[in-house]
Amino acid sequence: MATLESSREQAAVAAAKGNADLQAPLKASQEKAEFGKRKLLRVQELRKSAAIGQQELDEAETEQRLADVFFLEALETQRVRQLEYQFAAAELALRTIRSPIAGFVVERLLSPGELIRQKPLVKVAQLHPLRIETFVPIGWVGNIAPAMLAQVQPAVEEAPMYDARVETVGLIVDNATATFGMRLTLPNSACRLPAGLACTVPLPLQ
Repeated sequence: MATLESSREQAAVAAAKGNADLQAPLKASQEKAEFGKRKLLRVQELRKSAAIGQQELDEAETEQRLADVFFLEALETQRVRQLEYQFAAAELALRTIRSPIAGFVVERLLSPGELIRQKPLVKVAQLHPLRIETFVPIGWVGNIAPAMLAQVQPAVEEAPMYDARVETVGLIVDNATATFGMRLTLPNSACRLPAGLACTVPLPLQ
């Protein structure tokens, strides 16, 4: 729906992604660890034949262990950089305002460049599913429950009946009108019906 000024966040994402994509330090430490293993194997063979002393073997073993540590450190650094990139991307995503519902923008309340200050940006109408608010005579208390099927008749000439489901049933009776509220949900994926139409819901429900 809208994007806030985010040049700093975009730069942070680019920098974090560049660091996360660096492969040379990890590759170098991996090669060094593998070389250390090969060297240690050669030194161990020479030690078996007494061609070298114990000190040379100890040095080779230490070098190999240090190379493994450096490789592990490079892996951990790579993971941290990936997390930093994910964090920067999440920060950037917060600069994009998205509608919590799928629908149509019916009114724009702010223009580009205006300061938000907790003001609404746009008014969005949801067309799928449609929600129907109606009132039921008090005599039907206890006879209507969620998930029951209802027929809805839009107040349009020659409009067909549509199937809807009871979503919620009001728990408070209006004594002035002797009615209680009911909300229904009507699928409208093809957007055949506009929002805001008056309608009737014949009783009883199924």
